[in-house]
Amino acid sequence: MLISDAYAQWAEGQTLRGPNADHVALSEDWNNFTDMLCKDGELTATQYHHCPAYDDPIPGDADAERDFLLDAQRIGMGIHRVEKRPDGDASCDWPDGARHWRFTLTRGVGPFLTGHFSQGPAHTTQPDLCDVLSSLLMDTSGLDQPFEDWAEDLGYDPDSRKAERIYTACKAALAALESTFTAQELEDLRTMFEDY
Repeated sequence: MLISDAYAQWAEGQTLRGPNADHVALSEDWNNFTDMLCKDGELTATQYHHCPAYDDPIPGDADAERDFLLDAQRIGMGIHRVEKRPDGDASCDWPDGARHWRFTLTRGVGPFLTGHFSQGPAHTTQPDLCDVLSSLLMDTSGLDQPFEDWAEDLGYDPDSRKAERIYTACKAALAALESTFTAQELEDLRTMFEDY
């Protein structure tokens, strides 16, 4: 559920509004409503924690809400184009016209992860924070299993050193995420990007 969906439900059932509406009562009612939705699993803890006040602007759609929540958590990114990947990008051979980027993810004032992001030739715009974070969250899922199982699940040869390097790089990225976000925050980020 999006915060905007929650707000629409709350507003529809709201009886406290009117010419003599009590701001404090409305604030408390909106907080209680979102708290109930969080406890019922309809809103994530991150949505609840950063939810705007009832009289503040509410993000209108999934993209706006993602941007709002990333900003509220002070997650940012610096990115610049590079000619090629110094890591050789062992995961695939890129065709002519592919574009490569070096990014640094930040939370608050400090960086927590630097890496590379590549795009095929059909992509002509610079990737944004959501593109990079979505890819990173996908790359770091399923790493709670041994390398051989992970490789087989993704169609890699478990005897491949190349696959093992990819697994190791994904584990390092996961460690950076886990040292920056609580388990709940990371789970909520994965939920936020599951339909991206």
